[in-house]
Amino acid sequence: MKEQRIVISKDVDFYDSYQQKQEPYKLVYLTVGNLSNAELNALFERNLNHLIALMEYSSVIEMNRYFVITLL
Repeated sequence: MKEQRIVISKDVDFYDSYQQKQEPYKLVYLTVGNLSNAELNALFERNLNHLIALMEYSSVIEMNRYFVITLL
């Protein structure tokens, strides 16, 4: 929290923990299922500008294969 780090995780436990503790500083919650590293990299490349823009005012962002939305 002190260093304002952003956690990127596919683990629902991080999302559940965030809802209870409001930590980490920001969370990108991936609900993409199984993807190869190449597919995951391509997904981030396609959505990077949108993710950065959403991070300005959101604490939790969900990204899957079809959309990127703010959760909190």
